[in-house]
Amino acid sequence: MEITEYKTLNPTKGVIYSNDLRRISEKEITDELLDQNVCEVKQIYRMVNNELIETGLTIISFASSSLPSDTNKMQ
Repeated sequence: MEITEYKTLNPTKGVIYSNDLRRISEKEITDELLDQNVCEVKQIYRMVNNELIETGLTIISFASSSLPSDTNKMQ
């Protein structure tokens, strides 16, 4: 019998703030970070005067049960 981690049920999420990621699509960010084990990116918006405004906050989901230990590798 072999026990393995169930990859799709164990994502880890982190929130980053970066003005450099504004106006870059979630797909483009995800594609650029695939080699860093990133499986999903969601940008956070806020409503101001009935208009969605980018906040610079981004939720990054990793296809692993832990966050990377070295964030410098995410460049």
